[in-house]
Amino acid sequence: IFLPSIWDRGVQYTIEERRKFLLIFFACQAYIAMIYTMSGLYKVVSSVIQYTAGEPSYFSLDAAALLVSYWLQHFYRVSILGDFIVGHQIFSWLVLMAVLYLLLFSLWAVFFPSLHKLWGFGLVLFHLSTLLSIDLLFIYNVFCKDISLLQLYLKKILVVIVLKTYCFD
Repeated sequence: IFLPSIWDRGVQYTIEERRKFLLIFFACQAYIAMIYTMSGLYKVVSSVIQYTAGEPSYFSLDAAALLVSYWLQHFYRVSILGDFIVGHQIFSWLVLMAVLYLLLFSLWAVFFPSLHKLWGFGLVLFHLSTLLSIDLLFIYNVFCKDISLLQLYLKKILVVIVLKTYCFD
């Protein structure tokens, strides 16, 4: 969020200034991606432990349905996609595996700039699908972090408006 402003047109920056900017931007992306990758690794390790103990895990076909039904019952909530996820377990499990894949390979995606746009939109969809499925709001994650990852692809003014509106007020 607190990245140096290098988008000014007409200003010539030295190679050293551009290199520092790219290093800071890369470090911010790598830090965020590392957190997502650690989350994915935790889910895989805990799922292996649960699977070997004979308990339901992320690898079970009914994992998404069990996860959504647990969260909705535990917090007494109603969601838009809750019934659909419980009723379509195989489709929901495939989406859950896609999210796990997105989390696991987040750090890897940082090193390939061609994947940044796809990865950023994947994270936005992940947080919005969490809202629609278990009614858990990640508004600060979506607006402060995910959109800041996409700011090279979005117009600067949109990013500034969103960050000022949702993160700094």
